[in-house]
Amino acid sequence: MTIGEKLRELRLSKNLKLANLAKVINRSYQAYSQYELDKRQPSIDMVIIIARFYGVSSDYLLGLTDDPTPYYLGKPENLKELNVTGMPKDKIDLLVEITKIFKKV
Repeated sequence: MTIGEKLRELRLSKNLKLANLAKVINRSYQAYSQYELDKRQPSIDMVIIIARFYGVSSDYLLGLTDDPTPYYLGKPENLKELNVTGMPKDKIDLLVEITKIFKKV
């Protein structure tokens, strides 16, 4: 499975719209769409952002393992609260909505 296929599968599994996801990770709709279509590869920094967003390992996204479990799971000392200080209200609201979706799954 390609990185684009994994990105699309992850997004659809969370019932997220491409436009909303692109906003949250600060990418344009077109840029994220190109990642999913394998027309463009995300940078290393973007792979990390996407992996953290979905709660999977970057190794999984890159095809180095079939296990999506990130290394820090099971280690509560590595989990941190999200600091939204200075973030625009519309992005905070979007994060809250996405968090509700993840809690349902």
